[in-house]
Amino acid sequence: MRYLTILSILLVLASSVFAPPAAAETRYVVDELVITLRLGKSTDHKILKNLKTGTPFEVLEDDDKTYIKVRTPDGLEGYVLRQYVSPEIPKKQVIEKLEGLNTSLQKKISSNSIAGYEPDPRIKAEPITRGRAQQRPSGKKKSWSKAGRPGGSKSSSSGRRRASARQR
Repeated sequence: MRYLTILSILLVLASSVFAPPAAAETRYVVDELVITLRLGKSTDHKILKNLKTGTPFEVLEDDDKTYIKVRTPDGLEGYVLRQYVSPEIPKKQVIEKLEGLNTSLQKKISSNSIAGYEPDPRIKAEPITRGRAQQRPSGKKKSWSKAGRPGGSKSSSSGRRRASARQR
């Protein structure tokens, strides 16, 4: 009995050692930052508040290479590291705003609330998603020429017909 117990323990240990590794999981670096608003121009100064990505603030002084003096919407004044500050609205907020606009426009189209507009029954209104190629209702991808016209030709077919008629 004792040998049987020891043998089963060894089998369990051996199977865990020689087991295939678990599949690797893909993860991403997040773009959600939290920066500190400090009383002075160094990490030695007291933290007044943590500011999340998208927090707007007014720039009061911009003469230092490392820190910018700012005022938050609730009136706190302090210093933030320059490397985390941008005059542009964060992409996440822009995307959320555009997705909301897209949803409201889809609702208008589907409810025929646009005056005088009758949607083509062959075209299904779908939300726009990132990364998908633009397609025509027939399912073919659009091809644009350098001149910016569909079809890949610089001159229109009617222009070619007129040119060939003049040569006759």
